[in-house]
Amino acid sequence: MKKHHLLAPLSIILILAGLVVVGHAQGPTTDPDGHSAVANQEMPDEDPPEDTSQADTDALASFGSELTYLGSLTDNDGSANGDYDLEFLLYDSATLGAQIGDTITQTLTITHGLFAASLDFGADTFAGEPRYLEIHVRRLGESSFTTLSPRQELTAVPYAMLAYRSNGLSAPDGDPVDAVYIDDIGRVGIGTTSPLLELHIADGDTPGVRLDQDGTGGWAPQVWDVAGNEANFFVRDATHSSSLPFRIQPGAPSDSLTIRADGDVGIGTWAPESRLQVTDGYLQLDTSAGVPPATDCDAGAEIGRMMVDESNANLYICTASGWVAK
Repeated sequence: MKKHHLLAPLSIILILAGLVVVGHAQGPTTDPDGHSAVANQEMPDEDPPEDTSQADTDALASFGSELTYLGSLTDNDGSANGDYDLEFLLYDSATLGAQIGDTITQTLTITHGLFAASLDFGADTFAGEPRYLEIHVRRLGESSFTTLSPRQELTAVPYAMLAYRSNGLSAPDGDPVDAVYIDDIGRVGIGTTSPLLELHIADGDTPGVRLDQDGTGGWAPQVWDVAGNEANFFVRDATHSSSLPFRIQPGAPSDSLTIRADGDVGIGTWAPESRLQVTDGYLQLDTSAGVPPATDCDAGAEIGRMMVDESNANLYICTASGWVAK
């Protein structure tokens, strides 16, 4: 019997749900979050990770996990023609390694060396790790297979299934699944597959957003964090000792602080009638002991200052004539 010269396929075409990619076979290649500032309490246990495995399976089932392999085969230094048995095995390495999924066996009619095979190793076989296809071939009716070498690396399109997962993108190492998710109306979830607003960030401890001016534009570096937890919603100056210059405690009533279009500020009211209006409460000044220094009321920009002298029960108001006691 003549020796068969069976060469590895020259190219791969992977077709997945209308997406076509052509690729040549390749070889291996203070608490800074403010927890203790408002409430000294333990964080509740985090909810168990959301089980999205069934959703992923359902999505991939409708999307399909089948790929089409198109190759060419040479037999006895000429293009193969006729019926051939082919075995397709998926591995996790270019050499040796472990087989992934079952062996797929097909009898194909090859014309002028060209053949196409539809292969489905299952939705769970492409999870981000390298995958290599090994092919065994024999003429129909012969007893033994010839192993084609080298294995062919499967690239690009099978991993479109990973990107497709319920409209989600998983972390590079696969955990968490659906780290970024886009729902059917365009809302984006980070850490959640059920976004309720245009951008929804979920995390077990202080979800937040970082604004990082990194200095590449010529301006001084400055980092701000906007975040929230069970103790407060806050703005953090991460560049300067992680101070928290702005905080809101959960449960604060509506209109606790309002700024209207004309610049009027209301505390406890949505409709301030003055530059600053305090409703249903008091405006309290820090106290001192003794008369305030004259140097704190000797300039026009200081007129209007007020201070309470606790020791003499006087309210001092800075006027053009200096401090006036009331």
